[in-house]
Amino acid sequence: ASYEARAFFELALSSVSQSHDNKLPEARRYQATLNTQLSELHRRLGEHDVARRMIGESITIARELDLPEVLAEALMRLGRVESDVSQNDIAFQHLDEALTLSRKIDNRKLIAEVLYNLSVLAMGKDEYHQAIARSNESSEIFRELGDQYGEAGCINIVGYAYWCLGDYVNSERYYLSALD
Repeated sequence: ASYEARAFFELALSSVSQSHDNKLPEARRYQATLNTQLSELHRRLGEHDVARRMIGESITIARELDLPEVLAEALMRLGRVESDVSQNDIAFQHLDEALTLSRKIDNRKLIAEVLYNLSVLAMGKDEYHQAIARSNESSEIFRELGDQYGEAGCINIVGYAYWCLGDYVNSERYYLSALD
């Protein structure tokens, strides 16, 4: 399925690139968005260098055209790529910048997603209290947005963080609430 999805994204990118108006701002915005989305498939397939290149193109376009929402999304995805290859400090920088931009434009869904990714990164660095704080904030936003899966993912991280801290009572409480 991932290979089929990649083929459709690549077809869409090719269509934009070959169109006569591919230098217009809206076409470039579309290209940046497609690049960012396609990079996620490359990341999931373990093609991190390709994902980085595509996100880099998106970031360049977003900065040139002053597209903060596209830039924040691209930075978040770049943070995930860097996290995948254990470049946690670089990942944190990208995610932190994405969070700042997301808050500035008040994109609640993107704020929640970036906070979630920051909590995953904090777990990987054994920063359990930070993971709990970020996950709780993210969970609240997902709840406000009606995103039960996002909320459950955050609650799961909180439960695991408490387990890592040896607080099994809170861990169980969060794990059980994630099942609701």
